[in-house]
Amino acid sequence: MSEYIEISEIGKIELVRSRRIRRFNLRVSPPDKIRLSMPEGTSRVQVLAFLESKKQWIQEGLHKVQSDFTNRNTIFEEHTAFKTRTHSLQIQQQGEVFRIEIHDFKVWVYYPLGSDIRQMSYQQSIRQALEEVWRWEAKCELPKRLAKFAKKAKFHYNNVTIRKSTTRWGSCSSENNINLSLHLMRLPDRLIDYVIWHELCHTVEKNHSEDFWNLLEKVLPGAKVLDKELRHYSTVLY
Repeated sequence: MSEYIEISEIGKIELVRSRRIRRFNLRVSPPDKIRLSMPEGTSRVQVLAFLESKKQWIQEGLHKVQSDFTNRNTIFEEHTAFKTRTHSLQIQQQGEVFRIEIHDFKVWVYYPLGSDIRQMSYQQSIRQALEEVWRWEAKCELPKRLAKFAKKAKFHYNNVTIRKSTTRWGSCSSENNINLSLHLMRLPDRLIDYVIWHELCHTVEKNHSEDFWNLLEKVLPGAKVLDKELRHYSTVLY
């Protein structure tokens, strides 16, 4: 169960209580997420005391993840040329309220006069809007492509789900349910096809054995070359 607490000089912290947790576990994630897991019966006084003792560590952690985020990801500004498959990004400084609108095949971002579009909350909101567009694109495109390939090679799967995966491009469960990441829409078509064929082969071979790779190379010649190419892309960096 999650709840939130605001700490001065730090910001909002997610609190997670669980009977399975035996001690405090504090984590800082990019760009500015702070999460504290704790035993179920921990009091507010104990939480505040622990966070106070860790304030400097949290601030240093936030500085590091934000620096890493800025150095490794695109920073969206007015001059940034960024497109999904169907939408382009348009950023304008206007009015007094930050808002995002998605229409006419554009992601319109309006940020307040006198503010800095580079601040983390704005950047994260832009990313969330782009991910919604990719989710829509993925739902329109990926299930059809999956069904087409499965029919062509006589593979059988149950359901397909589009998710915001941060660790995998795709997966196939023991029940042959296939999950595909919305971030596939950032990849070239040849790599999207590779991931789909990869997961379809897992409906037959559940591990990455020699039999799996032989099957994948049979339905998609050059699969190992595509696998190496895919490693140059990230589900979280763009």
